[in-house]
Amino acid sequence: MKIKSLLFSSFFIFKFLTAQTTDSTKFYGIPQNIVDSYNQAVTFKNEGDVKYKAKDYRAAIVSYNNSIDIFPIYAQTYNNRGVAKFELQDYEGAILDYNFAIKYNPESSDAYFNRGTAKAKLNNNQGAVADFSKTIEISPNDTDAYYNRGIAKAKLKDYTGAFADYNSAIKLFSRYSQVYNQRGKLKVQLLDYEGALLDFKKAIEIDPTFMEAYQNVGLLKVKTK
Repeated sequence: MKIKSLLFSSFFIFKFLTAQTTDSTKFYGIPQNIVDSYNQAVTFKNEGDVKYKAKDYRAAIVSYNNSIDIFPIYAQTYNNRGVAKFELQDYEGAILDYNFAIKYNPESSDAYFNRGTAKAKLNNNQGAVADFSKTIEISPNDTDAYYNRGIAKAKLKDYTGAFADYNSAIKLFSRYSQVYNQRGKLKVQLLDYEGALLDFKKAIEIDPTFMEAYQNVGLLKVKTK
């Protein structure tokens, strides 16, 4: 199917189909062949999701490829294939898939978030901040986006911005142990040892199995002897 030959925009088709019932008689105005292709693509995508959950990432990618071959404007399949590629440490390939996911669904906060994590893996922290910011614009209560943007900002030495993001994540989810731990590490870097210790202890209080937080407490005690 050539996308340019369609009378409907890809984004319109995506939003219309995903908003409708699976009863093809309800897809008013959409040609039946497109509906059929979409349903086949969903079947392959779901097959890929099962393989992904089983951690068979390469097999999942094969199923996602089949889905895209049938319906090459299905944003969710590109996103999920990107996630599978990410697990295989193919970060550049993952980014390419997230690009397509965003192209075909510009409202996908997940695709922006996932692209941000892949960019962070490639040390493109400026790009990661931009994608996490877009995630937050679409989904203002996404605690993971604040947390990950804070990490990226800290690497860019935007410490004020990093603190603000960690604080926002904690405000949204007060029992986010990783954020307390990460904020504590930043406080150590800025020589606020007392504040860092409080954050590490809070992380341990929330998650008594959080080994990194225990290690950070030990390292801090050595540092402040």
